[in-house]
Amino acid sequence: MLRASFIFILAIIYNLVAAIKDNDLKMIWTWYILLTVAISLFLGWPLLKTPKYFRIFIGVIYWIAHLYVFSFLKPYEGDINNYGLLYHILYNEWALDPILPTFPFFIFGTVLGDILFDINLIEDRNERKLD
Repeated sequence: MLRASFIFILAIIYNLVAAIKDNDLKMIWTWYILLTVAISLFLGWPLLKTPKYFRIFIGVIYWIAHLYVFSFLKPYEGDINNYGLLYHILYNEWALDPILPTFPFFIFGTVLGDILFDINLIEDRNERKLD
């Protein structure tokens, strides 16, 4: 959590500088990679102690849910209402790294990391090759 907080602070500072440079304060919540990584760490931290299959399931659910949420919120892009605000938070600057479509890949990466860690724990090289 400390690492995620540090990255989040750096991301907000970077976004603030970019917003001031472009003279557009809406850019504070732009999904540059630092902000995406920080939010992914915050959201993914509770899932790290769960079984691998559960994390894969959660990742697939996020992936599918993102398609429905995006198609629902896209008409409200730029509106000044709750749906417009939600669109701005979740999908601001679509060409960058919005959290909903990229978070499942973070979760899948934790599963891959756990598998590689488990393989690395095997001391016998012949047994490691078979697994």
